[in-house]
Amino acid sequence: MQSESDLRALPSAVKPAFGRHSRMRPALLALAFAPCIAIAQVPASRQSADTTLVCKNITASRAFERIVVDGVLDEPSWATAAIGTEFVQNEPRPNEPSKYRSEVRVLFSDHAIHVGAVLYDNPDSVMMRLSGRDQIGITDWFGITLDPYESGRNGFQFVVTAAGVQLDAIVANEEEDENWHAVWHSATKVTEQGWVAEMSIPYSAFRFPKAKEHVWSVQFMRLVGRVREKSFWNPIDH
Repeated sequence: MQSESDLRALPSAVKPAFGRHSRMRPALLALAFAPCIAIAQVPASRQSADTTLVCKNITASRAFERIVVDGVLDEPSWATAAIGTEFVQNEPRPNEPSKYRSEVRVLFSDHAIHVGAVLYDNPDSVMMRLSGRDQIGITDWFGITLDPYESGRNGFQFVVTAAGVQLDAIVANEEEDENWHAVWHSATKVTEQGWVAEMSIPYSAFRFPKAKEHVWSVQFMRLVGRVREKSFWNPIDH
């Protein structure tokens, strides 16, 4: 069994949460129940009218201690995890760099995928709107989309707002169904740097092929509510 796997670029039509008029260009997530996994994209580009969009690479490592989901990334494994950053706007200025720095780290354990996002901003400006599950409206949020079968048309979305409200949805043939609910854990915390989102998504929360090693499509996304800036880790096809 390999301890690390490579991920390759794959254009996809999976629609991320709140992106019903956009197409996602995700990385691939290679998952091996070994010391490491890799979430990455080998260099790939798409030429548009005035810019070239280049996809990124990130490696996720095994968590060797219990991860407490509390919005504080203080376990030693987080400190050594690779960082995914340089998000790209989808709105209001498509394909331009996000004005708000986002740093995403990914770990995995025997039972779950763990995602930690540091979302830089003025902490006094972070929108924290309380609402019911799946009813998040315009606020600050962070999310991940997984496509374990690499279909390009189906996937599982997990979103948490700065106020800790969860949204999840299943995508089938590019259509979102927010009536789908999974059991997963999240926590958020406002800090001097902005806010932190932490997720733990059990493997039991979604379907994936039975295999010794796995390669999944993945996308990270963020909304800064007060300025309506929606950005993604990897470029979006319009």
